[in-house]
Amino acid sequence: MGSGSLAKLAVLPGFSEHCSADASEMSKEGAFIGSSEKSGMPFFFDPFSAINPHIFIAGMSGSGKTYLTKNLMLKLHSVLGHSVVLLDFTGEYLEFSEFASCTRYDFKGIGGMFSGAEPVLLYAGLYGMKPGERNAAALRVISELTEIMRSGHRRSGRMLFIILDEAWKLLLGDRSLATLIREGRKYGTGIILASQLIEDMELGMLSNIATLLVFRVQNKSSLKRLELNYQLGASDVLKVQGLGVGECLVVQLYKQGIRKAFFIKRVEGISIGKRIKLKRGVKMVEVSYKKLEDIVVAVSRSDPSELLAELSSNKAIDTRRLIAWLIRLGADRLAVLSGMRQLGISDADTADAFAMAIREVYTGAHAKTA
Repeated sequence: MGSGSLAKLAVLPGFSEHCSADASEMSKEGAFIGSSEKSGMPFFFDPFSAINPHIFIAGMSGSGKTYLTKNLMLKLHSVLGHSVVLLDFTGEYLEFSEFASCTRYDFKGIGGMFSGAEPVLLYAGLYGMKPGERNAAALRVISELTEIMRSGHRRSGRMLFIILDEAWKLLLGDRSLATLIREGRKYGTGIILASQLIEDMELGMLSNIATLLVFRVQNKSSLKRLELNYQLGASDVLKVQGLGVGECLVVQLYKQGIRKAFFIKRVEGISIGKRIKLKRGVKMVEVSYKKLEDIVVAVSRSDPSELLAELSSNKAIDTRRLIAWLIRLGADRLAVLSGMRQLGISDADTADAFAMAIREVYTGAHAKTA
């Protein structure tokens, strides 16, 4: 189908979920993502049943999109037997690449890696390069993958999936990415893009992506695009703003002309790397220890080793206590707010915890003086 025809299908008539027959038919070759909120029906991503195999994942930091991206990579390769290439601009997937035993790309030519009979799981780490070198290397990889795609790499139903994290938008000045999205279906290639904002994606490119997975989003422009392009009602748009960690909206367009939109109550997968729980009163969110460690180091103005030692030896910490530690280490309010957002803590919860932490730090300081 052309992009014009596909764009017309991107307008949904309303909300619906898979019936039992739909779920059975559409999950034959799919990877399980999670169960629908309304009826508990399983949702499987099947690259052969959608109009094309492309996926766009949107959501705030800490909402669950990176967790989904990592598990998609594992399931596409290990469960479905497809080749997967991950371009990591920030280093966020380094620990995952070691866990998944990915082949490391040395940027000396990618073609020979796809000549064997087995599916490829390839990690291309771009984060150590200077910005100009990083973009040039990424474009070179994409160009090489485009040639592999066009040369007919596909064997026995195996597809090639290319995953780009949030920095993919740095490549929008070059048309290579648009070419992959436009021609990928024809050559058995799927593109998976992750971003915090829906409006990061150009409408022309978005119209060529059949599967949209949206975690918590509060940006007004992104919400407006959801409302207008996919005809979400006010209650559904409000729901997207308040989704919990791991909850997401699915919008998918199928070859048979079926258009589905529904909420998943929790993305299912495996936790990769060490995890720690942040307590917020009676609520609790599980986050990556490595990500928390990076945030602590980034916002602290004095030696954080004592805090890191405590975090390393515990499975959970109260958010208020964590923020009190960070204040004592010299972190300012904006740095703390940014860090908590990256961990999936809402601004309201951060504000409450910050106020209590300030009182704790202030009272403690006076107690020592007295």
